[in-house]
Amino acid sequence: MKMNLGATLIGIICVLICAVPFIWTSNIRRKKEKGLLLALQNSAKQQHCEITQHEVCGNYAIGMDEKNNHVFFQLKTGEDIETKCIDLSVMEQCEVENISKYLQKNKLVIEGLNLHFTATDVKQTAVVLEFYNHEVSYPLIGELQSIEKWNTLINKQIQKIKQR
Repeated sequence: MKMNLGATLIGIICVLICAVPFIWTSNIRRKKEKGLLLALQNSAKQQHCEITQHEVCGNYAIGMDEKNNHVFFQLKTGEDIETKCIDLSVMEQCEVENISKYLQKNKLVIEGLNLHFTATDVKQTAVVLEFYNHEVSYPLIGELQSIEKWNTLINKQIQKIKQR
């Protein structure tokens, strides 16, 4: 009986030692996501908007106010947070910009993913949202799916604006 109790205690301690790093990193990630979302919502409030759809992925948060036709973007790089607000009513379209190159043996490597906004006024400069940069971010963790999703959502919203 004593041997089983000792083995059980050692097993429990080993499981706890293995689980603690995962719990710790999960809490850090959740706290980071919550901070990015809060900053995104505060940006929207400053423009008298309200986020109706949002997503936090990696080191960025993106959200849209469908009523006021604005997209908000927060990118955290180290200690810096870059904020962008895009008025969709002055945009012609949105496109995914996939910056990639082939390595040896035809292996494709994605170096960057951007959402590129083209304005209706040709004199206005384009707006670019950086979803992924291989020099700054960890390996891709859903950015490709995220950028495709937001490209579709934003273009649908731009089409709704044009139909009015």
